[in-house]
Formats: sequence, C-alpha cells, structure tokens
Amino acid sequence: MAYLKLWLSECSSSFGVGGYRDGWQARWNAKMDWLESVKLSTGKNLADMRGIFSIRAFDGDRGEEPLGFLHHIEPYPGSEDGVVKASPEHYSVEVLLPEKDLVELLRLERQGHGATNVSVDVPELQYGVLPDGSDKKWALAEDANQSLPVTGITFWFPTQPSEVVDDDDEHKPDPLSKVSAEVEAIDRLRGDLSKLVPWIIGMMIVIAIASVLRR
Repeated sequence: MAYLKLWLSECSSSFGVGGYRDGWQARWNAKMDWLESVKLSTGKNLADMRGIFSIRAFDGDRGEEPLGFLHHIEPYPGSEDGVVKASPEHYSVEVLLPEKDLVELLRLERQGHGATNVSVDVPELQYGVLPDGSDKKWALAEDANQSLPVTGITFWFPTQPSEVVDDDDEHKPDPLSKVSAEVEAIDRLRGDLSKLVPWIIGMMIVIAIASVLRR
C-alpha cells in the first residue's frame, strides 16, 4: 500500500449552502515530507510542487466509492479578464468525511490541537527503487483525468499541544489587568535608563581623559 506523508499548515474553513457547497469545508497548504518523492512520467516531481489538502463534509453511505482523490493539476494562465487567476502546476488531495468528524477536526485546530501532518493511502502509486518506500512513481494518464483514488487517511497530532482556549476565556477578567499600568511604567523607566547608559559611559571617558592630560 503506497502512501504519502503530507505536512499541513495554514488551515482555512468555510460553510456553504447550495449544491456542492453544502456544509463544512476545510483546506490546508500541504508539503511532502522531505524524504518523499513522487516522480511523474513527465520527468517532474510532485515534491517540488505546491500542495493542497482539502476535506468536504458529507452525510450518508458512500458504499464502495473511494474516500477521495489525489489530483495532478496542469498549469493554466488564467482568463484575460482576470476573473480566473493564473495557477502553476500543483497537486491536491481531496477527501470526504462525515460532517461530525470534520467539525471535530476544526474544533481541535481552533484550540491549538490541530493535525501537523496526514498520511494518505494511494494504492495505485508505484514504488521506486528505494527500500524505505519514500520513492514513488506516477504514470500520468494521457487524457485530462490525472487523478488516483485515495482509500484512507490518518491524521497525526502534536504530542504536546498548546494550551486549550476555553470558549468563555475571552469573557473572563485578565488577572494582570490591575498591575498592567505599573508594569508599563517600569518598562518605560528601564527604557529611559538604557538610553542614559551610553551618555554616562561617554562622560566618564571624557573625565578620565581630562584627568590624564592635566598630569
């Protein structure tokens, strides 16, 4: 079973109504692990390209359909009127998850527990020559359908997540608010003293030189 390990960053989410936009969607920037390589039949490598990992919520039974797809997207120049932006060659992984699972992932993301990377099972990728499996190959189809099915994903989370932010924390009084003015005054005094130090040192040097000359 071939798989990709993708590092995730810069999560964004949206909620839509109507058609394929229904429900929650999430998107991350993705970058392959530094040991990973997916060499295309064109001679290029997915590891050198921009990556996107996205999830769309769904409800119901999908039967035997794959969880999602790995796509290779050719570069396109954009429209002359600027409505469609130009985009370089890149890849994307798009998967479907039950809405409750996606909402939980977004909750963890908001609280600082978000996934750092994800393993994506792509059975139709072929392994290369390296014994550790990090080297893979993808013979792109000659038609426009340059996609491979994704059959599973595994999210990985930090072992020491940052402090959880409670929903009501923003309404609680700041325990340092009573002394904040004093702290600011001390900081200003330290700043003023730090500005005087070079002047004092300079004066001491001038006095020492003057004493030597009088002798």
